[in-house]
Amino acid sequence: MPGPELFNDTMFAYQRVMDFRTQRHNVVSSNLSNAETPGYEAKDVQFENILKEAITTEKGFPLVRTNSKHIDQGGQIEILSTRPQIVKVKSPIASFDGNTVSVEKEMAKMSENSMLYQAETEVLARLFKGIKVAVMEGR
Repeated sequence: MPGPELFNDTMFAYQRVMDFRTQRHNVVSSNLSNAETPGYEAKDVQFENILKEAITTEKGFPLVRTNSKHIDQGGQIEILSTRPQIVKVKSPIASFDGNTVSVEKEMAKMSENSMLYQAETEVLARLFKGIKVAVMEGR
């Protein structure tokens, strides 16, 4: 029976989500930078649906290695190979010059994204703290 993994899928998934959040931060920053650019269309990074699908997808029966010569299942969840989509934000109201950036909406997205990133960072820090405690107590 294989032993526990030091860095499990949860840690890698949080890392990937934080990468997505960083990408969203960059896209929202770009939107805010172009709020006065004529014809600029606001964009967003969509990854929440990808996350839900990766987490809830049934993978069938788990494979167990009963012999060291068996092929390893890998154990990585699908989120590790997914890519977020950058999409144009549909806005019913555009300014007279065709710009679709709403500064208020973009600032709200930036704030929400920052809070979620901070929460995910805290979860990862606690996971690493647990590993540190296990290592220090196991001397």
